[in-house]
Amino acid sequence: MQCAIEGQGNYRLRRLGAIRFGLYAAPDHVRRHGAPERPEDLHRHPVIGWTEDLAYLAMANWLESYCPGLRPCLRLAPFAAQFQAVRKGAGWAVLPDFAARRAGLVPALPCVFRPESELWLLTHGQSGALQRVRRVRDCVAAAITEELAAKSDAGRA
Repeated sequence: MQCAIEGQGNYRLRRLGAIRFGLYAAPDHVRRHGAPERPEDLHRHPVIGWTEDLAYLAMANWLESYCPGLRPCLRLAPFAAQFQAVRKGAGWAVLPDFAARRAGLVPALPCVFRPESELWLLTHGQSGALQRVRRVRDCVAAAITEELAAKSDAGRA
């Protein structure tokens, strides 16, 4: 898909896939505290959420829509900080499936709708005409597409 952004030039947009999210915790945390069986059970579990300024994110909205009034015990802006807090056993958080599974985290509420976020690759029209840029773009796109497909297949197994 090609698009023009007023005053910014021409760009090429390529959809690479979608990243699915789920609710995850560390295995040790689940052994000690159990897992929520219904969304409303999250009121009795420590949940790691996003800072208020990031409440518009799909992951933050998902928590609010399935568990209204939920007050996270910890609010962190960087994804990496949330991910590390979950790995260290601080509680449950909405994380990308591919990262959570790779880290051996435990999913909860698998039957509840889970948010997805589309992943797009944006290339400037002029630089996209350069062979070296095309090669990098194509390698990045292939690697991401392959990774998402592999994780999608693993999630179905």
